[in-house]
Amino acid sequence: MQTVWFLRKVSLLNHGKDTKVSREKEYVNPLDLPPLYITMYKFVELVLFLFVYWLCYLFARDWMVMDFDDLWKPDGNVGAAIGKVSFIFAWAIGVTLVIGIYQVVKEVPREHDPGETFWKGLWISINAGFFEELIYRWLRFFIAMVLLRFLNAIFYGFVAWWYTEIMIPVVNWETLGALEPQLTGHPEWLFGAAVLSAATKFEEAHEYQGWFGKTNAWFIGMVLFYVMFNYGLWAAIVVHVLYDVCVFTTRAFVNSRLEDPYRRRSHSRK
Repeated sequence: MQTVWFLRKVSLLNHGKDTKVSREKEYVNPLDLPPLYITMYKFVELVLFLFVYWLCYLFARDWMVMDFDDLWKPDGNVGAAIGKVSFIFAWAIGVTLVIGIYQVVKEVPREHDPGETFWKGLWISINAGFFEELIYRWLRFFIAMVLLRFLNAIFYGFVAWWYTEIMIPVVNWETLGALEPQLTGHPEWLFGAAVLSAATKFEEAHEYQGWFGKTNAWFIGMVLFYVMFNYGLWAAIVVHVLYDVCVFTTRAFVNSRLEDPYRRRSHSRK
């Protein structure tokens, strides 16, 4: 979900100072990457996790407390899933607009053309929604079941205690009990622990976005887990894509209201 990139070190007070802004960036804007590179990078990442998943399945299938088929739920209603979590689309649009309004007021020059933002953003959204859901809501989720059980054996039950007594109750409270059947209602502690582990990895993957982006990714990741468990993995993919589309479409609108830096330079020369 590489969609909140502009939340990372937004150097709004340095508008017009392109060299200083570029030096302060500690990330690569996905809009600056070639579309094919984005797809190939995500594909290679997916293949690597598929290999690890295959090894875990081959040697520790009994440690997995859920069947892969249960994730898809082909009878799940995608439309119902979209309606159920429509608040995250409003959140995506609202946050992007607030940042955009601030940039307009501060006369921050735009970095990308509105059309480029929309079309490249659409490509990024599709790739992120598809590949990241397969990686984090499926592969990392199942891999975590095996790794956590292994770590729990090494540390004499501490891992199970940490999750069941500390992490799961806290997260269940933070998510208002939306995932209570998975976090506390499953007979195996590994189920809820694997959800939290995969969600944490999803959060860490967005570290370049700063504290807000990481926190946002964690909560959106938990929403996507809710969608997957109740409506299927395919529904989670669609919701993820739509969330990112909302961000990039709104960002394209914001960019249409920001001044073109090249036009600003031409006016300054005159």
